[in-house]
Amino acid sequence: MNISDIGKQIVLLRTEKGLSQKDLSQMIPVSQSTLSRWENGTIIPHFHQIERICDVLNVSLEQLISQNKSEYEELRKRNLRQKCAIVILTTVLLVGVLFILLPRYEIVGNSEIYSSSYGEILRIYVEPVFFFTENSADVYCRRITKRYNERSDLTAVEIVFVKKHSSIETEDDWIISNTYFLKKMSD
Repeated sequence: MNISDIGKQIVLLRTEKGLSQKDLSQMIPVSQSTLSRWENGTIIPHFHQIERICDVLNVSLEQLISQNKSEYEELRKRNLRQKCAIVILTTVLLVGVLFILLPRYEIVGNSEIYSSSYGEILRIYVEPVFFFTENSADVYCRRITKRYNERSDLTAVEIVFVKKHSSIETEDDWIISNTYFLKKMSD
């Protein structure tokens, strides 16, 4: 008996007992479509489900799978390994995609403080590590600005996004510059 013949054997035993697919599926219990796929050889039932089939049909495991129990176990292990490989590959791909899609920034160059009509402003140069979007840049800027909120000597923080591997001194290499005014605590 071939392992794919288990489905044929289930059909044979089920019809011998006078049961329909619906009846047997309710007794196991599984959906009728699952039982149909077992019988067609599309999928293989789990071992505990085969035991349940044997109980319901009142046959021994040997009658259902004959001498191919080791072949069945090997096929089940192979299917399990394939499922595990798919789960691992999917997880790795999702993590990789998220890592690539989530914007990352890196502070480059030296920060500098300069005077303006508003007061002292800290300029920080930032380079996108993966890619740049204005929304993600704004979120990143607000996070950096919070670090400097308690500094009484600063009025604002200017964050300059520069092109990858470029000169931070040349404004042509700037992608965008955002200035965030710091909240001052009133006494």
